[in-house]
Amino acid sequence: MTAVDLGEALAHHRAGRLHQAEPIYRARLKQAPDDADAAHFLGVLLAQTGRAAEAERHLARASGRDPSNAELWFNYGAVLNLLGRRQGAVTAFRRVLDLAPNHVGAANNLGGCLAALGRHDEAVPAFERAIVLASDFAPAHGNLGLSLSALGRHEAALAAYARAVALAPNDAESWNGYGMAAMAAKRFEAAESHFRRAIELAQGHAPAWANLAAVLARQGRSGEALAAARRAVAVQPGYAHGWNNLGLALGDAGDDAGAIEAHEHALKLDPLPHYRLNHAVALKEAGFLDEAIARLRIAIGRDGEFGPAHFNLALALLLKGDYAGGFAKYESRRTAQAARPGLPPIAAREWLGEDLAGRRILLVAEQGLGDVVQMLRYVPILAARGALVTVEVQPVLASLAATVAGVEAAIAQGQPLPETDYWLPMMSLPYRLGTTLESVPWSGPYVRAEGPAATILPPGKPRIGFAWRGAAGHVNDRRRSLSLDWFGPLIESRGAWVSLQFGDGKDELARSKLAARVTDPTGSLADFAATARVMAELDLVVTVDTATAHLAGALGRPCWVLLRAMPDWRWGLEGERTPWYPDLRLFRQSKPGDWNDVREAVLAALTNWKA
Repeated sequence: MTAVDLGEALAHHRAGRLHQAEPIYRARLKQAPDDADAAHFLGVLLAQTGRAAEAERHLARASGRDPSNAELWFNYGAVLNLLGRRQGAVTAFRRVLDLAPNHVGAANNLGGCLAALGRHDEAVPAFERAIVLASDFAPAHGNLGLSLSALGRHEAALAAYARAVALAPNDAESWNGYGMAAMAAKRFEAAESHFRRAIELAQGHAPAWANLAAVLARQGRSGEALAAARRAVAVQPGYAHGWNNLGLALGDAGDDAGAIEAHEHALKLDPLPHYRLNHAVALKEAGFLDEAIARLRIAIGRDGEFGPAHFNLALALLLKGDYAGGFAKYESRRTAQAARPGLPPIAAREWLGEDLAGRRILLVAEQGLGDVVQMLRYVPILAARGALVTVEVQPVLASLAATVAGVEAAIAQGQPLPETDYWLPMMSLPYRLGTTLESVPWSGPYVRAEGPAATILPPGKPRIGFAWRGAAGHVNDRRRSLSLDWFGPLIESRGAWVSLQFGDGKDELARSKLAARVTDPTGSLADFAATARVMAELDLVVTVDTATAHLAGALGRPCWVLLRAMPDWRWGLEGERTPWYPDLRLFRQSKPGDWNDVREAVLAALTNWKA
């Protein structure tokens, strides 16, 4: 029998005549089943023609026959990676580097597989090795940037991507990655620029369009975000992430039905955990709370380790009034990155309910300013149990927190922490103390305004303080905040109005025709204690759902809170009152996105209100 000429097959293969090379490889293997080269090259050809599963069988066979062939292991690793068998691919690429330590592709691909497994801390040295071996290898710089960004090393990530695009300025994928790193670093304008450059280089780059939609949304440009998201799914209808971002953009635009439909489309294409989560959140925002809870439970059943699903289930249960289940589940925030990042190490046990008589306990702030104000009500309860309570809070809250009965010391974040027997993040207090809807602690105002306001307030009556925007970084800010002009009819109707707007939105007043009708003392208010002194001299506060509402409630001041249809959990689903702050009056949207009925209700209330 004449031996099959493997060289002829290789010549066809290298010339791209795969249909001619394949039968020769197969004939050779039939003639010589142990021929590692024939199995190797046939495996490569099969991978090139989309038959990865069969390719893997031949490459596995070849690696057993020729275990010292670095290029064979490299190709085997590539096919395993293609099949999603990334741990096997990691083993294969490590084998390549054992045999050929200077193999740039193996180092880069090893890093890529480790990154895909979420092992970015291991991926970084692999990419760095590839860069040492070939400093001008742009993909390794880009991949390094991706892993550094995932590890929160934003400056290093941006530097890596800058190098990648310098080496490959026309590579759309690198510009897209550069944009993602800038977005993770909260440099939204730079991210937008990078995504637009990627699109300029490749008009059909669906990920860049989808990412552009996301960064535009973060900048509050919902109309542009929606257009970009629509473009993402137009250029690649089967791109699940594009549909996911379209759902988010539609939700921001107030089209809850469209958002639900888009998220359902994303799930059909790729049932990823965060797509399930976004679908459930869209259902909740549209008013389908029970269905959202059911979907979140299903998501947890399928993806039990996905912390954000647990956290959002907690929020839904709390909103529905199930405080026992909700606060227990709310503990998941600590693994879902919803609690305070960068909490300093505390050399004490976390308080689990032990006897506190004569013991020191440190309560540490987390989340927003309003959350901390809400939780300060628990300090007198702990003090009544004999605890010596220290609170660590944001600097603007320290003086106010010191007025709470039972606070031994109020420390501003960033200051050295005292020795303590126990500690607890503040948002765990309701769970540790067994708070239910019926047992929300309230025995009257628990913070004090000490001394007169150090600013001149308008002489007219009634004096009405107001705030129209929350912090722009809040996940639901576009749904909860208003414009200054929205308040125009209220300001014109009655009273002397006083701005309590800090931070985002404050500059609207200077540009508004309403400026002449509004007194703005905020420039002289250094902290919440100073704001409390102003509030004490107001007859009423009208505010969107922000820290201003919590401060007024904790002070026991008359306050009207303007709420979206599906509000934050502490306000509940219905009624004009909340057990958290009995002196507050709640004005709710009758349907999502429609603030007109809220304004009409407030106008009517103002007309009939007696200061």
